[in-house]
Amino acid sequence: TTDIENNLIRKVMKEEIINKIYDKFTTLEKDVYNLLIDGYSLAEISSKLDKDIKSIYNTIDRIKQKVKKYRDENDN
Repeated sequence: TTDIENNLIRKVMKEEIINKIYDKFTTLEKDVYNLLIDGYSLAEISSKLDKDIKSIYNTIDRIKQKVKKYRDENDN
């Protein structure tokens, strides 16, 4: 497979994982995730949500942890 195909496969897998765990996100995690997907920068997200940028970084870390936990628990 090509790099383009591999990137597409990874993107689809990420979307499938997010769809399965999205309901486990807190309201802030959902807001940050949605804004990231919409292309906002971290500074823009911070401003838009009226949160310190450190809070946004921490929220992204929690999202990553939830994705990793899901992958670890569902790895074949």
